[in-house]
Amino acid sequence: MKHALNLALASTALLAACGVGSDLFDSLDLAEPAVRIVHASPGGAPVTLLRNDRALNDATDVGYKYESNYFDVPEQFDTHYAVRDVGANQLIYTATTDSELGNKYSFVVLQTSATTSGVYAINDPYNKDLTSERTRVRVVGGDYTKGSVDLYLNAAGTDINTVAPFIEATAFMSSNPPSGDDSRSIDGGTYQLRVTTAGSKTDVLFAGTISFGNNQDLLLIPVVNSTTPARVKMLVVIEGASNRQISELTDTP
Repeated sequence: MKHALNLALASTALLAACGVGSDLFDSLDLAEPAVRIVHASPGGAPVTLLRNDRALNDATDVGYKYESNYFDVPEQFDTHYAVRDVGANQLIYTATTDSELGNKYSFVVLQTSATTSGVYAINDPYNKDLTSERTRVRVVGGDYTKGSVDLYLNAAGTDINTVAPFIEATAFMSSNPPSGDDSRSIDGGTYQLRVTTAGSKTDVLFAGTISFGNNQDLLLIPVVNSTTPARVKMLVVIEGASNRQISELTDTP
């Protein structure tokens, strides 16, 4: 074990000296574990992410549509994470995990009722193909008033009846692919994005357009639409967004 660790550290140092980027470190499982907070609860109070009972600077008292950057944490066993609802001054999530090299952890705050929020945690192994520049996509079910949903990503004008969902049957407080599995991949571009009730081509909950480049990492989160309850709002979390703000797509029924 000691020899393996020394070899990993030596490899990391050599790659760093050669100017190798962070994506390669992630793919080789040599990068430090990384965590972030994503606030996707429209009715939720600000929250703070704690690690071993200490608030993290980039994740303190953050509100709706805030996404922190990933930040490295030391690899260790029995790391305790918690999310505190600042308004109610109470924990809404707590868990102990083993942080693993190369993995990325997202704590996604979701609305669980008209007045409460909870947290869905994602452990992303980030096993990205070293030669791929495709964008990674994961869907998180964020609308507690809806059942499972299908998500379609297609070229503009595609008849929904002629295609299968890109990611199907994502339930509330879960993700697809699930935590522990790698994200789906897709080429960068402009796509027609539609969300439907799972298994239905006609019960459309959202229809709009999304554009993204290659080599990005996306979380797509349908959340409660309080203005039009029969529809959902579609949030797009892009890793490393410079303004740390989650974007919202325009619904075009």
